[in-house]
Amino acid sequence: MQVSKSVRFSFTPPCARFRAQSERKPDTRSNPTQRSWAPRWDGCRFDGRRTSGAASSWRLGAGADSVSTSSRVPLPQSPLEMISGAREAVQRGLDAGRNRQRLQLILPVNEKQYDFLASDPVDYPCNLKTEFESCCSLVKAIMEGVTGKTEFLSKRLDQGGVEGEPCCAIYPETKDFVAVVFPTSDRLNDLKSLAKGDTPLLMVNCQWNDSGQVISDFGFGPWKKAADDFLNTFENTYLLTEQRIGSPGSIDPVTGQRFITGGVLRVLLSYPSQYEVYAMATNGANQYLSTFDHKPTYQELDQLLVDARGAKLEIFDVARKASAVTSAFQGKDEEGGGESKAEAVDSGSIEGRPSDSEIDAMDVTTLRRYLTAKDLPTSGRVVKLKERLKEAFKGET
Repeated sequence: MQVSKSVRFSFTPPCARFRAQSERKPDTRSNPTQRSWAPRWDGCRFDGRRTSGAASSWRLGAGADSVSTSSRVPLPQSPLEMISGAREAVQRGLDAGRNRQRLQLILPVNEKQYDFLASDPVDYPCNLKTEFESCCSLVKAIMEGVTGKTEFLSKRLDQGGVEGEPCCAIYPETKDFVAVVFPTSDRLNDLKSLAKGDTPLLMVNCQWNDSGQVISDFGFGPWKKAADDFLNTFENTYLLTEQRIGSPGSIDPVTGQRFITGGVLRVLLSYPSQYEVYAMATNGANQYLSTFDHKPTYQELDQLLVDARGAKLEIFDVARKASAVTSAFQGKDEEGGGESKAEAVDSGSIEGRPSDSEIDAMDVTTLRRYLTAKDLPTSGRVVKLKERLKEAFKGET
């Protein structure tokens, strides 16, 4: 689907639902190059636009009548953008006196190892150990930006080995900043010990489930209340999550197409902003849908999708057609794949030297962009690409 830069699609929902009227009123603007129409929902509007570049750079956002583009936090397009956003949010939290913080990150593993914006799951996902190591790399990169330090120690809080659920604490030698990666309900006492005093403490990608169950991972009654009272002292400062609603990848028996129902959403929170919801397509296209003053539930996101589909948003046509294209090419860019199909970048457009932790957190698309900028080969396994890029930056200041 081609979308001209001069065309703008507009609408804005309230937080929970759209109330559409049948009338479409023309959207008159002073700029004659912008042709647009705006379905009306209680005086609100969404608008979408496509940025220049490859398909993965599609960004469709809300218009000024809802949440202004300038006031919204951009959806991260790569692991490095997520790391940068998390650093800034953590620092804002610390400046506001929030020394206990909670982060939730999308890990660059499985399909997101190759393209961070990918939303089609792979057939054979990685194991928990790979996810844990990926999260540790992200956390070290975030801590580098916040603390200004580059060397960190780590201590396993679980029993270690290949069995059980991994969990570790990451901290500099001075121990004046601590992050706990993959904390579980069994590690609650460890968290309480680390939370003593004013040392900044991050909980990253918590593994417990404290809602939607008759009995939570923390038990019930006074045990659950005691756990909740402690965990509520942590401020959500940065959350980037992906939620599949329904079965968007299923083939419709009538039309033979995918993405007819349901959808893939990403929810972004960057302290002190609110929760922003984006609809995703398999080619990386994304469109802002709505803002919540609380973490939206599955039911709220489901209703938001129903209303957005009723509004016939462009993102769903893009997602449907993109899924047909990506299905045809799925698996051709695997770990031992050939040269990158990603758009080449000029070497002058990349500034600064990424740290080893940042390189370890990169997806393949970002790795190949850096390698292309340095006129280096972009083929090979992911591990080899990372080694090649680290070697290229060795000795640079």
